[in-house]
Amino acid sequence: MSRNNWRSDSDFEMIYDDWMVTSGEKINPIIFAKELVTYIDQKYPQNISDKIDDSYNHLYDKALAMQQKLAMMQYAIHNYHLAKTDFESTQNMTIPALYGMGKTKILFYVESAIVFARNSLDVSACIYSDILLNHREDSFNELCKKIDKKEDNIFDDFKAKKSSWQEDGLSAFNLLCGTSKGRALRDIIIHQTNVNIKYYEYKENSEHEKLFIILKDFEPIDLDLFINLFTIELYDILNECNALCKKIVNK
Repeated sequence: MSRNNWRSDSDFEMIYDDWMVTSGEKINPIIFAKELVTYIDQKYPQNISDKIDDSYNHLYDKALAMQQKLAMMQYAIHNYHLAKTDFESTQNMTIPALYGMGKTKILFYVESAIVFARNSLDVSACIYSDILLNHREDSFNELCKKIDKKEDNIFDDFKAKKSSWQEDGLSAFNLLCGTSKGRALRDIIIHQTNVNIKYYEYKENSEHEKLFIILKDFEPIDLDLFINLFTIELYDILNECNALCKKIVNK
């Protein structure tokens, strides 16, 4: 099997192609997976052997899958905001009644965003582990454990960054990958229960309530703020992984 020459940057751009969408939805492209293809190509250059081309093709497909997972996460977040706005337009916001399909829609998009975020990390683990460790892992948790054991100082910056994520109980890393004290939020969604969301008065004597997420051992958090920070921190994780890949292939 030789390298599939029809592959191109447009594969990633087409994931965000919205010419068939009539509702005006627009998701801004992100480039983490597309950037990874550069490092895959450096490790597995063309016209060397069929085995190398096979490895390139496999990791390229993983990068496309990673990008699709991220796009689905972005789509879920986009529609969470729409569902929440639509629900609140029907409510007296001094005493909103969160139940029925209004609640179901909001929960669907919040939980979908979290699950697809974790999916993107696990799919990406195959690429990162191949480039960084010369073998393949299908779990981001296992990838991080293997990196922790590496003594080469080229991994030191990533290890330090990971330690800072782990120190923050509400970091996207801990919520997606779990901590020594509990399961990841994604695993709780898949195996145990729903995300707990409720409306609260967000400041004393306020005439309106805001939607909060309630996580074990933490004060309620404004859900919009939580989603925003969660997304930024996920991108930080991917950016650090990509930066480490760049160091390795250019070593």
